[in-house]
Amino acid sequence: MRRRRVICAVPDPHVERWLLVDSAAFKAVLGRGCAAPDQKCERARYKRLLIEAIRQAGITPNLGGIEFAADIVAAMDLGQASRLDPSLQRFLDEMNGVFREWRS
Repeated sequence: MRRRRVICAVPDPHVERWLLVDSAAFKAVLGRGCAAPDQKCERARYKRLLIEAIRQAGITPNLGGIEFAADIVAAMDLGQASRLDPSLQRFLDEMNGVFREWRS
């Protein structure tokens, strides 16, 4: 019987940072790029930065910006984004490990 693995995607410090690290993906979805934020864990900071970046693109985020997450992720260069965020890199490394298991 094949062993099943569980992978946890744990953004450190917050998932909104992952949505801001690839300015080109952000621009592809929202029409304007954004600055990749530094790595500081301050309550609600990344949520605020995501909302501000979306508003600067001329869009009102109805759900705090998370409504654009799937489109931003689909447009991301995951290799580049993971070089900018260690927690994203850890998640992708785990996913690649599962994919290698599936191939073997």
